[in-house]
Amino acid sequence: MPSQRKLVVFFDIGNTLLDRDSRWSDGAPEALDSLRQAGVPLGVIANVGSMTRTQLQATLPGNFALAAFDPLVILSSEVGFSKPQPQIFEKALERASARNVVFCTADLEHSLAAQRLGMLCLRLNPPEQSDIGSVPLLLERALLLP
Repeated sequence: MPSQRKLVVFFDIGNTLLDRDSRWSDGAPEALDSLRQAGVPLGVIANVGSMTRTQLQATLPGNFALAAFDPLVILSSEVGFSKPQPQIFEKALERASARNVVFCTADLEHSLAAQRLGMLCLRLNPPEQSDIGSVPLLLERALLLP
């Protein structure tokens, strides 16, 4: 049996990593860099309608590499379910194969749906009041960072 990771952190893209105009939320790139430097695998869970990865990538900022989150990219168009349906979070848990899986989002309904399946959730402020930069510190204080 393969060993489980200790921690995987998933982020919502819209209204969490990015604002409504598809610009980075304040502190998001730095938070992602900090978590990557700590060796934490990162993923995204996103409702994208019928967009393909290529179409989605074209809407993201130039320095947002969706491929950097592979194999932990969970897109509604690929899995056939969207947040807050439990199946999309089940797919994320399956791919993560970790003892602790955290989902970071500004959406209360999505946060509650993920929690019902056993994910830990960090409910963040929306981008206009971004606190996403605090994610690494919060995970460290919760003794989840490696």
